[in-house]
Amino acid sequence: MSDDEEKEFKHKQRQTKQQLYQFIQRDEFNLIIDCTNMSLSFILIFAYIYSTYDPYPFQNATWAVFNTIFHLILLSEWIFKLYATKHFQSFIISSESIIATLSLFPYFIIKLSTLKLFIEDDDKVNMFANLVCLFRGLEFDRMKKYLDSEVNKQLTSIMITTATLVLCAAGALHFNSLFLESELHFKFHYFIYFVMTTISTMGYENKFSSAISRVLIIILVLLALTFVPYQTGQLIRHLSSKSYYARLNYKSSQAVPHIVILGTISLNAAENFFKELFHEDHGLAQKHAIILSPQRPDVNLESLIQQPEYSNVIYIQGDPHLDKDLKRCQIEKAKAIIIMCNKQSSDPTAEDSKTILLAIVIKSYLKQHNTTGIKIRFCMQILRQEGKTHYFLSLNKQTKFDQVICIEELKMSLLAKSCLCPGLIAFISNLIASSGNPPNLPQKWLNEYWIGQGFEIYKTLLPNFFRGKSFTQTVLILYKQFQVILFGIEISSPNDYEKNLLNPGDIILPSNPNYRVMGYIICKDKETADEISIYKQSNQDKINQIKSDGTTRRLLESEETVNIRPRRPTIFQNVKTLFGFSQAESDQKKATAANNQSKNVILHLKNQRGWVRTDMFDPSQDTLIHPKENQKFDQLQEIEENSDDQQKDIAEMQIKEKFQKETARNWLQLDFNNNKIEKTSHLTNEKVGLKDVTFKTLQDSILAQNHVILCGLVANLINFILPLRSKYLITYPPIVILNDQEPTEKQWAQICYFPEIYFVKGTAMSQRDLIRANIEQAVRVVILSPKEISTAKFEDDSQENDQIFQQQQLTKDQEDLLDAKTIFKYRNVIRLKPHIQIVTEFVSPSNIQFLLFDKDYDLMKQYGYNHTPLFASGQIYFSSVMDGLLCQSFYNPALVQVLYQLLVGNIKENEKTGASLEYQQGTGQKQTKDYCFEDKDISSNLFQIPVPKAFQKKPFQKLFYHLVKMKQIVPLGLYRLGGATDNKVPYICTNPEPNTILTNKDIVLVLAKEMPQSDSINWGGPLEEMIQKQRQAHNIYKKKESTSSSEDNDLIQINDNNDKEVQREKQYKNETEQVIKKIQNVIEDVSKLEQDSEELKSQMRLRQDRILKRLKDVFNEELIQVQQKRAEVSQNFTYKSSDD
Repeated sequence: MSDDEEKEFKHKQRQTKQQLYQFIQRDEFNLIIDCTNMSLSFILIFAYIYSTYDPYPFQNATWAVFNTIFHLILLSEWIFKLYATKHFQSFIISSESIIATLSLFPYFIIKLSTLKLFIEDDDKVNMFANLVCLFRGLEFDRMKKYLDSEVNKQLTSIMITTATLVLCAAGALHFNSLFLESELHFKFHYFIYFVMTTISTMGYENKFSSAISRVLIIILVLLALTFVPYQTGQLIRHLSSKSYYARLNYKSSQAVPHIVILGTISLNAAENFFKELFHEDHGLAQKHAIILSPQRPDVNLESLIQQPEYSNVIYIQGDPHLDKDLKRCQIEKAKAIIIMCNKQSSDPTAEDSKTILLAIVIKSYLKQHNTTGIKIRFCMQILRQEGKTHYFLSLNKQTKFDQVICIEELKMSLLAKSCLCPGLIAFISNLIASSGNPPNLPQKWLNEYWIGQGFEIYKTLLPNFFRGKSFTQTVLILYKQFQVILFGIEISSPNDYEKNLLNPGDIILPSNPNYRVMGYIICKDKETADEISIYKQSNQDKINQIKSDGTTRRLLESEETVNIRPRRPTIFQNVKTLFGFSQAESDQKKATAANNQSKNVILHLKNQRGWVRTDMFDPSQDTLIHPKENQKFDQLQEIEENSDDQQKDIAEMQIKEKFQKETARNWLQLDFNNNKIEKTSHLTNEKVGLKDVTFKTLQDSILAQNHVILCGLVANLINFILPLRSKYLITYPPIVILNDQEPTEKQWAQICYFPEIYFVKGTAMSQRDLIRANIEQAVRVVILSPKEISTAKFEDDSQENDQIFQQQQLTKDQEDLLDAKTIFKYRNVIRLKPHIQIVTEFVSPSNIQFLLFDKDYDLMKQYGYNHTPLFASGQIYFSSVMDGLLCQSFYNPALVQVLYQLLVGNIKENEKTGASLEYQQGTGQKQTKDYCFEDKDISSNLFQIPVPKAFQKKPFQKLFYHLVKMKQIVPLGLYRLGGATDNKVPYICTNPEPNTILTNKDIVLVLAKEMPQSDSINWGGPLEEMIQKQRQAHNIYKKKESTSSSEDNDLIQINDNNDKEVQREKQYKNETEQVIKKIQNVIEDVSKLEQDSEELKSQMRLRQDRILKRLKDVFNEELIQVQQKRAEVSQNFTYKSSDD
C-alpha cells in the first residue's frame, strides 16, 4: 500500500470514527441503548436470583442460548463505543468499562474454557459465570443522566450503588454457603437481610465459620465504611455549596421553544432584552428564555426575573464552557443562542476574544450533540469591527444564520448620522422597539410622537401585481391603499444571490417569476403586511399563493427570516407561530442553498495587506478566505476537534494576543489608495500628522466654523468619521475632537487621510476647554460615555474567575457612575450655548431624569423615559438600544443589514446585482438589463430637507405624492421643530398621518439618491410647475415632430389649422428654450459663485497658513536672538568672575 493510499485509508477511518462518535452522542440513540442495557441487566439479575430458589427452569438449552445472546448484545455495545471513542484511555478506566470487565469478560472466559457456551447446569463454575452478572446493577446508574437536579442525581447514585453492593455481597455469601458452608442452607433473601444487618451493626450475628466467608464480611464492612461517608458527603456538598440556581436544570418541550442567553448580562441589558422578547407585538405564543451564567444573579437581576411578566425567564448558574452545564439548559434544542457583551468594557479586544471563543466552544458542542439537523441561529454582540471580521474568518464555514451586531460601528455611525439628520436616534430607536397603543393624551405633540412609535419595519413579499411596475409606482400604490411606506426592496435571483436596495427610484421590478422581490415597509402591524403580500389577487390565487412559495404562510414557517411583529393573532398565524417568525423562502430555494453550501465565492480583497473590512465581507455567502487569514486562524479550527480545557485556555490567550498585534498592524498599514474608503469618502492627498492639526485653542478660528465637537474617544474613530466624510455629501462639517488624552498612533492612523479634523486637548467637564474648542460657533456636540469598567485578564484560578465575572457584570451603581460625568458635560455645554443640538450617550435610561425639568420629569414617571421631550428630539442615545436590536435580530434577521445601509449610507460602488431590473426612461420606454447590472447610485441615503413653501399649511400626503412621483424621493417622517404644534422642543414623527398639516417649522426625513439642493424650499412652486409644463410640451413636440417626419409620404393634405398648431408649438418651444437657457445661466452663475467662494476659502486658509508660518519664523528668530544674548551675558559673566 502506497503512502497516499495509506493516508486516504486513515482519513476515511477517521471520518468513519467521527461519524460513529456523533451517532452515539445522539439523544435518541443513547435513550434506546440505555433502555436496552438496563432491561437486559435487569433480566440477567432477576434470572440469577430466581435460579437460587428454583434452578430447573433455567437449566435448558433455550435459556442458555438467550443468556449468551444477551451477553453478546451487551458486549457489542461496549466494543462499538470503544472503537468510536476519541479518548481511548479515558474510556478504558471509565465506570462503564469497569462494569463490562467485571460482568462480561468472566462469563465468556468461563463459557469458552469449559465449552459450555450454550449449556446451563448446576456446576460451580457455571454458577459463578452467572453470579458476576450482579455487578450489572451498577448499569442502572445511567438513568441519572435523565434527571434534572444534581441532588436527585446524587441520591439516585447512592441508592443504586448501595443496592448493587448488597446484591453482590449477598450473592457472594450465598455462593460460598453452597460449596463451603454446607450446614447453612438459607435462601437468597436471608443473605440480603444478613448483609443489611452487617452494614448497620458492623458484623452483629455472624453465623459463618469458614475463613473465606469471614474475609468477604470484612471486605463488605470496609466498603461500607468507605462508600457511605463519601457519598453522603457528596450529597451534603451539593446541598450546601450550590445555590438553587446551580442545581436547576431545564427540561425542553417541543410545544414551548426556548432561547439561551450567555455573556455579560447587566440589569439594563436584561430588562430591555426581555421587554422586547416578551412583547405582545411578537405574538402570544409561549416561549422560555434561559440565562446561563457562571455566577448567581445579583439582587436587582433576581428581583427582575421574579416579576410576573418575566415568569418564563429561567436562570441557571453554570459555566458555558462546560458540556455538562450546556446540557443542563438544553442548548442543543434551543431556537437561538444569544451572546451579550460588556458594552462598557475598557478592553474591547479581550471582550471580543472572550465572546468569539465562547461562540466557537458552543458551536463545537452543537456539532456533536445537535441531532435534529436544524441550524441554531446565533445572535451576538461584538464591540469592535475587527472582532466581527475575525469571528467570521475563524469559523471558515457557512454563517448565514448568525446575526453579529458590531456595537461600536452601529453606535458611532448612528451618532455621526444624527449630526446630519437631527432626531435620527429617536427615529431608529422607535423602529427597532415595540410600543403599545397611546392613551388619551392632552399634548398634541406627544400623541403624534406616540403614534409614530407604533410603526415598525416589516419585510413582506411583494405580490405578482407589482411585477413590471416601477418602484415609485409601487410606493404610491401602497401608501394610498394601506398608508404604509415602502422604502426598500430585496431581490433574490435564481442563483440564491440577494441584493438590498433602498429607494432605487424608477427601477422596474422584475417581471420574471424566478426572481423573488421582498419589500421593506414601515407599517403598524402584521395584518397590514399580510394584506400587502396578497394584494390585488382573486380568492383562488390567494389560496394557491398561501400554499406555494413566498407567501405569508411560508413567511411564518421559515426559520430564516423575518417577520417581525404581529400585534394580534391572525388567521395567517395558525401555522407554526412559535415565535411569530415570518420569512418567505421556498423549498426550492432551500434545496438550492443546501447544494451551494460547498461552493465558494471569491472575496475580492482590495486591501493587499491581508486585511478584510467588514463592509467588504458578506457573512451570508460562502467565502474563500484570503490565504493569510486562513493561516491566522488554523488554531481556532483545532478547537473544534479537541475541546480540552487546556487547549481552550491557550487558544483564548492566543486570540487576544493576535487581536492586539494584528489589528494594530492592519490599521497602521492601512493604504487608502488601495482601499474602498478612497472611492466612498472625501480624502486628502497626503497623510495629515496629528501634530499638524493639534491646537491649543480654536476659539474664533476660521478652521472651526459650523463644526461638530466630539467629546471623548473610541478605539475605532473611523466609524464616526466615515458618515461625515461620505462622498454623497456635497459639503461636510469640520470635526473638533476634545479629549484629555491625545489619540493613540493606531487611532490616528485610521483617520489621518480625512480632511478638516482637528484636536484640542481638554475635557467637556471644563467650560474653558469647551470655549477653546470654539463652542460658540459649533452646530453639534457629541458626548461619549466614558469607559471605566475594566475587563480582567483571563486566569485559570476559579476564585479569580469568579471575581472577573463580578467585575464584568455591571451593577446599577457602576452604570450610574459612568453617567455622572456625562451629565456634568451636558450641563456645561448647555450653560455655554443653550440652544445647540447635543447628542449624548447614556448607559442607564433612568439617569435621564437629571437632565429634565419638572414637567418632563412627570412625563417620564408616567409614561417612561422614551416619551420625554429630550429623547423624542433625538438627543439621547442609550446603550440598551443595542440590546433591543439584539432581540429584534432574532425575530428579524434582515433588520441589521438594513440599519447598516441606512446609517453608513450607499457606498455607490459598481456592484453587480443578481436580478433582471429595468430602468424607466423619460420617454416612458423600459430598458432592460439582463441578470447583472451596474447599480451605481441606485440605492439612496438619508437626508433632511425643509418643507417646501408650496406645501406649507397643506396635508402631508400631498408632499409625499409630490416627492415620490416628481423627485423619486421617499419621505419617512417629520422632524418638527419647536412651535410646529404645542411643542417647545423638537420631536420626531414617524410616518405622519396623511392629513397632518405641515408648517414652516417641519423638516422632512427622506431617502434620496443625491443630496437635495438648496432650492428644495421652492419645490412644487409656480416656477417649478411652469418649467415642468414647458418640458412636457417640449417632449410632446419632439414626439410629434419625429412621428410627422416618418409619415410625410403618407400625408396628402395638411389643413391650415394643423399649420397654426405647429406654429404655436414652435413658438412655445422657442419660449421654453429661452426660459431653460435663462435658468441654466442662473445655475451657472450660482456654481461660479460657489467655486469663487471655495477658492476664497482656500486662499484664506493659505493666507492663514502663511501668517502662522511667518509668526513661527519670527518667534524662532526672536528665540534665537534671546538665546544668543543670554549666551553672551553668561559668557561675559564668566569672564568677569574669572578676572575677579
